[in-house]
Amino acid sequence: MTAQHGRIPLIALLASLVSLCLGCSSYTLQGRVVEGDASWVQVTDQSTAQSDPGRPVAGASVELVLDPGRLNRKVLGRAMTNSNGEFSIKVDEFGAGWLEHDAGLTVTRDGFVTGDGFFRLPGGSKRVLVTLQRGRDAARRIDDEPYDYRDDLRRYGW
Repeated sequence: MTAQHGRIPLIALLASLVSLCLGCSSYTLQGRVVEGDASWVQVTDQSTAQSDPGRPVAGASVELVLDPGRLNRKVLGRAMTNSNGEFSIKVDEFGAGWLEHDAGLTVTRDGFVTGDGFFRLPGGSKRVLVTLQRGRDAARRIDDEPYDYRDDLRRYGW
């Protein structure tokens, strides 16, 4: 066997390793949660997310979901915001950050209306900016409240 024939499998092996490493490279979604007039989620550049004048919302629960419009959606990660309202979620999904992945982000915090948003996972220097409105979220039931099935019966006319 010649030296050239021995290089072909080696080159193929190296190419496979490089593609495997690129596909499994770690990606982290970063963002910030602030108080505002309405609850919403947007993808923005890093400087906008950091300079938003809203008061940071600490202790908010953040959940990132892959393919939120499908039945087989997958939770990619969860995080809590720090005292500056910042969060980061490490995503171990093939191609995250460079392939187009549809994602959904839900942010909840007691005393605030839930913030939901759908977007493509951002790459590079993009961040997520979440604004939460103060108030009670009518769509979310607080776990401390006792569940009374009679409320549902009245609501649905039984």
